[in-house]
Parts: sequence; structure tokens; C-alpha cells
Amino acid sequence: MRILLFIFSLFSFAIVSSQDTEVVFKHRKFKVVFDETKSRYTIHNPKRSESIRNLRFVKQINEYFQVLDSNYDIYFYNENEGRKDSVIDYYCFVAPEQSYDLSIEVVDGEYIVVE
Repeated sequence: MRILLFIFSLFSFAIVSSQDTEVVFKHRKFKVVFDETKSRYTIHNPKRSESIRNLRFVKQINEYFQVLDSNYDIYFYNENEGRKDSVIDYYCFVAPEQSYDLSIEVVDGEYIVVE
């Protein structure tokens, strides 16, 4: 009976302790997990056989994750390429540029800006 009680207590402890982590991002087997008890992030990347722990901040920006580690170093991380110190990862949208010719007219002592 004591053995059953012991096994049950271990099982209930495992259930309670697993609720302290939250999967923030998941893509196939790659995932970013937040541990609420430690307020730290972990990146699990089985594709590169890496597990980066004790991260203070992780935020997805386009194809990369911006990472702040425990030493307050900022870098970018990608599932395929791994760690990079700087990246050019942005989308460029070019809209037609509108141009206006402005002029100032004086009418009855008042200045009027005219397009």
C-alpha cells in the first residue's frame, strides 16, 4: 500500500511540475519553452542537436528569434542556421511615393500654403 501511495505521489508531482512550463513556439520538433518558476526560456532544436537553456528573453522576428541570454548578450537564432550575431531579416515594401509642390501665397497679409 505504501508503494502505491509513493508511486501516486510521484505521478501527481510530475503532473503539477509539468504545468510550470509553457510551449511558446513549436514547429515540427523545434520548440521554445518558457519555465514560469524560473522565468527563463529554453530553445530545443533537435535538427542541430542543440538545447539552449537559461535564456532571459526570446522573441520571434520574421525567420529568426531574438535572444537575450543569461550574460545579457543579444543574438539571433534560426532553426537551420543556429546562432548569428547580426542578421538582415526584414521585408521591404515599396509604395509609390507621392510628391507635392508646396508654395506660399500672401493674400491680404495672411500666409496661405498652397499645394
